[in-house]
Amino acid sequence: MENWGLIAYRETSLLYNNVTDTIANKRRVSLVVSHELAHQWFGNLVTMRWWNDLWLNEGFASWVEYLGLNHSHPEWRDLDYFFVSELGPFVQDSLESSHPISVEVNDPNEITSLFDGISYGKGASIIRMMNAFLTENTFKKGVTQYLKKHEFSNAEQNDLWEALTDQAKQDGTLDKDLTVKLIMDTWTLRKGYPVVTVERNYSENKLVLTQKWFLLNPENGIQNTSEYKDYQWYVPFTFTTKSEKNFNFENRPIWLKPNEGKNEINLNNTDEWYIGNLQHAGFYRLNYDQENWNRLIKQLEEDHSVINPINRAQILDDTYNLGRAELIDQTVFLNITKYLKNEQDPLPFTAALYGLNYISTMLQSDFFISSKFENYYKSLIKPNYDKNEWNETEDANELSLQLSITNLMCKFGDNGCVYKAWEFFNDWKTNGKQIPSNFKTIVYQTIAKNANDSTWIEMLEIAKNTSENSERLRILRSLTHTQNYNLLKYILSLSYDESVVRRQDMTSIIIDVANNPIGKRMAFDFIDEKWDDLLKKFGDISFTLANLVKNSFKNFNTEFELNSLKNFQQKHPDLGIAVNAFKESLETVSSNKRWMDSYQKSITNWLN
Repeated sequence: MENWGLIAYRETSLLYNNVTDTIANKRRVSLVVSHELAHQWFGNLVTMRWWNDLWLNEGFASWVEYLGLNHSHPEWRDLDYFFVSELGPFVQDSLESSHPISVEVNDPNEITSLFDGISYGKGASIIRMMNAFLTENTFKKGVTQYLKKHEFSNAEQNDLWEALTDQAKQDGTLDKDLTVKLIMDTWTLRKGYPVVTVERNYSENKLVLTQKWFLLNPENGIQNTSEYKDYQWYVPFTFTTKSEKNFNFENRPIWLKPNEGKNEINLNNTDEWYIGNLQHAGFYRLNYDQENWNRLIKQLEEDHSVINPINRAQILDDTYNLGRAELIDQTVFLNITKYLKNEQDPLPFTAALYGLNYISTMLQSDFFISSKFENYYKSLIKPNYDKNEWNETEDANELSLQLSITNLMCKFGDNGCVYKAWEFFNDWKTNGKQIPSNFKTIVYQTIAKNANDSTWIEMLEIAKNTSENSERLRILRSLTHTQNYNLLKYILSLSYDESVVRRQDMTSIIIDVANNPIGKRMAFDFIDEKWDDLLKKFGDISFTLANLVKNSFKNFNTEFELNSLKNFQQKHPDLGIAVNAFKESLETVSSNKRWMDSYQKSITNWLN
């Protein structure tokens, strides 16, 4: 907690042991410390006037934390990784159930619900966007002006807009007919964001740009209303071509303005690809004409390094989500993923894994299709797995990718991967040789999934007798990967036993059970049964219940599961702080069901 002069931390968010802790622990500590230090300026020195501008605190701290990480560990490339690290809010804000960054607050009960991915992640993302279109130099000077003017006092977003506009006019970095308020009110006072469609007129060699509200669920109830048509933004559009290859973060944008209809941009060459939203500086998605998608696919297959890694990640993430929204076919994303066999940069791979993991999860109820897709997925990641196997790489980002890929290979039952996990486990049990800290979770999960009952029980006893809380939780969460229904039910029941699981860790166990294919319904029934008590335990803690709801039900994808969620709401009219999370879950499950109806057959054909 960012108290002025006395920041309070959980031990796990402050202390790092370079012998027993993982690279993820180190990054987590660095991030939290940086975030809380940022609040000394954004929140303490200058405090928002009212709760509707919470994002002035949390959005800024969520952006500045990346600056802190980049300063202390430039080798981690956190400014490059911002986009893929904030994909969660990007998805959340594509749901009809989202809310504006700046939202009216009239009741104390409304305040806690604002501490979510929109205030934090989207807030940070639009701050990054201003860094790009104003330039970092202008933005920094404008923010300094804002802090000095309002130090030891309160401010609202209009005060920030005024300071930034004054600085931009002095520096000449903003068009004369624009102000920051005019631009940014379209991003903070309304929910969502646009998809910019860029289509080339090949006969006249022009790009034609249009925008519309991007909604993930094709069955949303708003697309035929006047509200949908009226939702328009000031969009800073930047682009480059194959011959230019200018991927600079700071570029004077071409502005798409509300109610302007379309923009046209003349090109010099008809025979080359083009890419918009350089380094994904803007908080919007891009869709292209099919010919340009084909040219980008060809470029990625021939030499992907020509395209900036952030834009490679953007191409993967956009095509995956445009497919979910049925603006393009989902197989466009799959066709692009073929180049990943040659991808060495962890950044684009991180974006790709989101889409591939989603498809893998959606298909897991059909053994035949799921097996074929897993084989394809393995073919993409095996070259990277074979390069390092279980030998830790020194680069932190490469290590993170290595761990993700190793985990997937073991999850998919690769014989060599599973054998290596057993080798580490047995060497630890028999000879006391420590498992490398970064690989512990993979080893524990793989053994829990493949072990007999006695070994699983032995692991549980080890967890119970472990004094170090992080190690105990690591083993307990790994035990949820068992394929034995009765053992899974037992570990779920233990989540409520505070002599085994600390209260703050309870929901993590429940979520992990829900993410086990055989535990989806089990976890749902457990939450249903315990809901009133869960409200008492966590009803005043901002993130806990909302995360439980969103992460426990995110893989539902059938009519029966959708109806179960609706019945849950009727049975429990008091959803407390999780009311918005339930709205989001209903929309997510509806979207998942639609995806299955639309793509299960076509992906089966694609795999054949």
